[in-house]
Amino acid sequence: MPFEYVTSQVVLTDEVIPELAKLDKIGLDIETRGFNPRHSDILTAQFGNSDVQWVVDARRVNLQPLFDMLTTARPLLIGHNLKYDLEFLANAYGFSPKRLFDTMLAYGIIYNGIESPYVSLKFLVEHYCGMTLDKDVRESFVSTYGDLTEDQVRYAARDVEYLIPIAEAQSDELHRDRLLATAQLEFRVIPVVVQLENSGIKLNQDKWLDVAEKVAKRAVEVEGDIARIIGATKLQESFFGDVLYDMNPRSNPQMLNAFHMLGVNVPDTKESTLSKIEHPLARTLLSYRKLRKMSGTYGKNFFKFIEGGGRLHAEFNQLGARSGRFTSGKPNMQNIPGDTDHRSCFICEPGNILVTADFSQIELKLAAILSNEPEMLAEYEKPNADLHALTGCKIFGVTIDKLLPWQRQIGKHCNFGILYKISKYGMYKKWGIPLTAGERYIAEFKRAYPVLTRFMDRQSDIAVSQGYNVTGLGRRRYYSIPPLTSELYFKLISSVRRESSNFPIQGGAADIMKLSLINICDRIPEVGGFMVNTIHDEVVVEVPKQNVAEAVAIVYNSMSDAGEELAGDRLEWKVSVATGNCWKKT
Repeated sequence: MPFEYVTSQVVLTDEVIPELAKLDKIGLDIETRGFNPRHSDILTAQFGNSDVQWVVDARRVNLQPLFDMLTTARPLLIGHNLKYDLEFLANAYGFSPKRLFDTMLAYGIIYNGIESPYVSLKFLVEHYCGMTLDKDVRESFVSTYGDLTEDQVRYAARDVEYLIPIAEAQSDELHRDRLLATAQLEFRVIPVVVQLENSGIKLNQDKWLDVAEKVAKRAVEVEGDIARIIGATKLQESFFGDVLYDMNPRSNPQMLNAFHMLGVNVPDTKESTLSKIEHPLARTLLSYRKLRKMSGTYGKNFFKFIEGGGRLHAEFNQLGARSGRFTSGKPNMQNIPGDTDHRSCFICEPGNILVTADFSQIELKLAAILSNEPEMLAEYEKPNADLHALTGCKIFGVTIDKLLPWQRQIGKHCNFGILYKISKYGMYKKWGIPLTAGERYIAEFKRAYPVLTRFMDRQSDIAVSQGYNVTGLGRRRYYSIPPLTSELYFKLISSVRRESSNFPIQGGAADIMKLSLINICDRIPEVGGFMVNTIHDEVVVEVPKQNVAEAVAIVYNSMSDAGEELAGDRLEWKVSVATGNCWKKT
């Protein structure tokens, strides 16, 4: 197959750009010296199809005219893990295309639940084209400062040679499985992720360390609580106030022995074991471990992710969860403690404001709509709907005027927990609800909402019988169904039933949230804003202070519009909004 190494501006302008302008589908890839799109250099950008490929040396040729042409012509750009390429190209050339097809994401959509969504191009070339790519040459680019060798040019060219054939084969599969709408949604999310990762969010480092120290001190206090529970003897107290006991809560053998001394027969001190034990030592030890982990994870270690200007640039994986929800890493922004102390460390630049917006009970509303649960729908259609109060009333058999605050809180726990098939052990671990009470609350919830209960059971039946279930948009989640002869059949099927029961709800919420992010990303630049974070049903944007009112309107309408588009307007898609110079709870 012909390929050309372009090192001349004249060749790019007179030959390559006119030829690319004729194509309605173009394979795109880049080679870089490093992996950080904000600091590493682009070495080459390659374009083409299965007939011809151009490998353009970005060190010797100005690619801006080519990307200006692509912005105007708007061909379909096909790539593999396009997020990576587009982050580099956005920083270097301001290039932000909208018509995209990502072969990695497409594979993750087609085989969701069966395969990892993050497969290599080499794998896809073998899977769809029966060819083998030699990726050994890739390492040589890091130390290349002169012209590329013929092997390097051939390597770069082959990375775009197979992209269009793979995309065409995947398009057939997407059409076959009615996944085109899901794929189109995910491809539109790519520019959102590019903006999120490139923008980053500013961290107040001094305050962050103060919060970490506060958490560490709280861990020391809880260590004292453990000592009192088990009757440990204080051995010594250091000049700095550290206390040493004759039993170390960080020692699993010593803690196991402590449980036995207290007459609690447990096989180990794993979290899964302790979460089922109704004993003060179990809960206190779990709390201690959580605090210790927080003080270590959310301390100085966090600073390694900070780049220029004090901004932290996390990774966002748009197919990180089987439900279609985002996951995050390096660092995991979704695991940031939800307390005000930690959140207030994330700040905006001087002269800006952070706008935080969160869907109000999106999954509960979807559950009501999809199941057509009359009790929930009737409550949500009231002007001052309070589903948590309704659930509390039904669980405890009282009228609204007799409902106590703690009973409403139990209703809230049941609403959110049972939607995710929480068990009595999960209720005890998460909220300290006694096991017998938790079992009773779950039973009463199911009696209160029988239509929703049957809907979730039916979703489990569908998953077991056909091996997958779907969201309203068409997103599929496959499950591994064991053979009846398997010794682990009932255990594995129980897991499938639990995971599948709320997939249409959880996955549907993910679809709505992604459309919300697309809407915001398209509209927020109008007021000088940009997206800096997203967690579950929440989004954070940074805007100039003088434009905050317009930004709030854009974010609110973008989210409520997404809810109506994908789930209808029977219920109001309310959005809670908070503004300030830090990341606030809504």
